[in-house]
Amino acid sequence: MPLACTEGEPIDLASGECVPVLSLRRLEGGGRRSVDLDAGLGCVNADAGLVVEGDNLACLPHAASCGRGARWKDGACRPDPICPLGTIADPVGACVSVVHRDHGETLVDVGAWIRTVIGPDGGEGTRAICGPLSERPWRAGVISHGNAVIDVQVDMVFPDNEVKAAHVAVLARRHFDAHNVEASSAVPAGRYMEPLWNALRTLGGLSSAASATVHVHCALDGGGDVAGAPHPEKEDSGRAHAGKATMREFTW
Repeated sequence: MPLACTEGEPIDLASGECVPVLSLRRLEGGGRRSVDLDAGLGCVNADAGLVVEGDNLACLPHAASCGRGARWKDGACRPDPICPLGTIADPVGACVSVVHRDHGETLVDVGAWIRTVIGPDGGEGTRAICGPLSERPWRAGVISHGNAVIDVQVDMVFPDNEVKAAHVAVLARRHFDAHNVEASSAVPAGRYMEPLWNALRTLGGLSSAASATVHVHCALDGGGDVAGAPHPEKEDSGRAHAGKATMREFTW
């Protein structure tokens, strides 16, 4: 269930807690005392929202601000549907069966699980895979107004076809030149995906394949500008800004 914060307060991706506006102002000012801590802080683009992780701050499309297990719908982050046992929600919200019984054994359809949770081989990764990266474009060196495509390779091995014993390795890279394989850099992504593999192991039973490898790509958007503006209540006096907010823009 998405965490509900006071309007204007984003969630710190590092702690999972709401970030007060006062803390945002200090973050935006880099600790400088000259920053007006009573001023507002928001995004220049009304269709974007603040995303925070520790000392990192960016304005990203609202759809990128919904954590795993939720999606942007009807102007808010809505939780994914609760699916019956043995099924999981696909990217459009339909419940897909990935577990069935075969001769008394519980069998996990690895192919169906990969397509639903990770994405089709060679295609775009699902939000479950790409979401944590989309929320943190700075992890891939993507700055404001920039974009990049991250290639993600997932290797899965099931010793003796035991799902609970699954070993998973993740390699994520950002390519700077499509014609030069060496012109790339690693992107720290594996730890964000651990919950997915843990959930897979809890299914138990036997896997339909002894191993599997899948390649998907994630498109990252660096977002837009973060703007600091005088608090709306201060505008009423009209003494300093003649009824108009003076906007200062900061680009990450």
